Amino acid sequence: YNRYGKRSPVLPLTDLVQGSSWAAFLLFGAMVVGLPTPQTWVAAGFIIVYILLVNGVNSSLRDLANDFAFGARTTAIWLGARPFPPDQFTIPTRLRLYAFFWQTILNLLGPILPVIDKFPLSRSEQLPWWLEMILRILAIQCYLLLWQITRKNTSTRDIDIVLMGHNICMLLMLFTAVLPLTDPLTRWAIILAFTLPLLTADWLADKWFSHGLTRIPTEQ
Repeated sequence: YNRYGKRSPVLPLTDLVQGSSWAAFLLFGAMVVGLPTPQTWVAAGFIIVYILLVNGVNSSLRDLANDFAFGARTTAIWLGARPFPPDQFTIPTRLRLYAFFWQTILNLLGPILPVIDKFPLSRSEQLPWWLEMILRILAIQCYLLLWQITRKNTSTRDIDIVLMGHNICMLLMLFTAVLPLTDPLTRWAIILAFTLPLLTADWLADKWFSHGLTRIPTEQ
């Protein structure tokens, strides 16, 4: 992605290719144990849209100043985002529309994932009220965090916290929809596989920089 993706003339295309690559892992796993189900395809679509948001909006804005300084091409820069001193960046309307469009698609995919192969739903097949409530809360939280990220003149101070919160909320939406469909062993394996890196990320970063190491910008 850093070597070729940030030199592409059409940046969202490289995000789409990377998202499709991650979704291919899911499809491969489904084919190993049988055949992809309707839920498999919806989850694959969720992953693709998730990567479009993470690469095209979150990561592009997090690294905006560095990417812009070294002439890298990212989706955010392609859509008009620009850094300006001392610690802010400006977000054009087209980037906000791009971000909220894909966030809406993502928020629609999550709630239909558990029931996609059961339409029309009988009363017994409808989502439990608590599951619907969790998905709605996560969807609203995603919108609120995305709004905070894409304000017209956004400060880079503490933006990493908001970006991480947005990423986590999007993943929680997928997990909330998927985990009730899995057996207990798979459920806990998924939870541990994704929570342990999140819990240790800040600790590892603090330990890394506490040894006197500093981040040196390098050309992408």
